[in-house]
Amino acid sequence: MTTKTQPTITRHDSPRGGSRMYRVKGYDEPMPSVTTVLNMYPKPALWGWYNKMGREAMIEKLKPYLGERLTYEMLERANEEAKKRPEKVRDAAADFGTQAHTLIDLILKGAEVSIPPAFDSVVTNFSAWHTDTGLDIRMGEVMVYSPTLLYAGTFDAMGYTECKTCDPDTPPHGFGCPTCGGSFKRPVIIDFKTSNGLYPEMDMQLAAYGYAWSEMFGEQITEGWLVRFSKDTPAKPEDAFEVKKVEGQQYQAALEEFKAMLEWYKKHEARK
Repeated sequence: MTTKTQPTITRHDSPRGGSRMYRVKGYDEPMPSVTTVLNMYPKPALWGWYNKMGREAMIEKLKPYLGERLTYEMLERANEEAKKRPEKVRDAAADFGTQAHTLIDLILKGAEVSIPPAFDSVVTNFSAWHTDTGLDIRMGEVMVYSPTLLYAGTFDAMGYTECKTCDPDTPPHGFGCPTCGGSFKRPVIIDFKTSNGLYPEMDMQLAAYGYAWSEMFGEQITEGWLVRFSKDTPAKPEDAFEVKKVEGQQYQAALEEFKAMLEWYKKHEARK
């Protein structure tokens, strides 16, 4: 697996639920992470999920007391559990995702890895995708930043696939190709997910990473892949993973949306 020379970039996480910032050598001010910027993106479905988690927590807390006289203290305890449950579930999912990403990154780097039982399925599903994908994965987890827009982030892998732009047998492509520079391979940003679905802001995430990579290394990125792995053993092999390719106009639109979100974020921070 190859590496590219890059400046020193360090990640700084705030306490749970806070923002993530990056420090880049040569820059005085910290840069917001891509995910911190996108946390401002409206997520109406999330509120429905929060409500569902809260209702379920209250039912679970009160169910043992069915048929008994309901007291104010019982209601208070149930209410407290209802308020805390969404964060507990969210944090547990985030911790699982972080550990799964770490294991996958170690595997991509060729390390000997002992897989905890809780991660057997997700790692098996990753392996199924890795075998099936056909991508030449040359880098694992990568930190990038944009020197012009002043944001940073970490994506999971850089892969290369056949270049669509150039035809090695037909001039003036080949070494004059703006996409691959004559390698006949085009770069693809890859981000792994263990969430229950793929959401619109994830397209922007890919495009933001691709833009930063292009600025840092001069390698044009026009495509990103979201790869979601099931956390369970799939009933059918095709359910082990889901791939969404973001390219062409969809990729460019996602990049413009991210730039707008970044501008909104900076204005919001300036008012604090």
